[in-house]
Amino acid sequence: MFGIQIAMSGAVKDQLENYAVEGFFDEAFSREESKCRPMYDGAVKYFSGLSDERMKSSLRSLERTFLKQGVTFTVYSDGQGTERIFPFDPFPRIIPADEWSMIDRGLRQRIKALKADEHLRARVLGVKALLGLRHLLKRI
Repeated sequence: MFGIQIAMSGAVKDQLENYAVEGFFDEAFSREESKCRPMYDGAVKYFSGLSDERMKSSLRSLERTFLKQGVTFTVYSDGQGTERIFPFDPFPRIIPADEWSMIDRGLRQRIKALKADEHLRARVLGVKALLGLRHLLKRI
């Protein structure tokens, strides 16, 4: 495999059923209740229904697609100079609508600020160019 870090020693269902959240935050599973968060029920049920062979086949297909589409990087210092796909997690991140709404507002605000900054920089550069041109014309 190029970059997928997923254990496939047992059935996917067994891995999800015996998954322990200890010492870290997990989006899909609650540490306090040791169970799947409600918004992830569908995803967990889907992945639990996959056989190991189906999961491996899907992951290989994703790797080939990423490699073919150039979602790669090269570590030149390792001496191999081979392309590697960016590490990714095939398990989806599910963002509830209320959380996404806040993210969406924040992104829109940031884009608006960046556009305003870009416009201001263009105006400043334009003024500097005009001043430079005026200075040049005086010399001629």
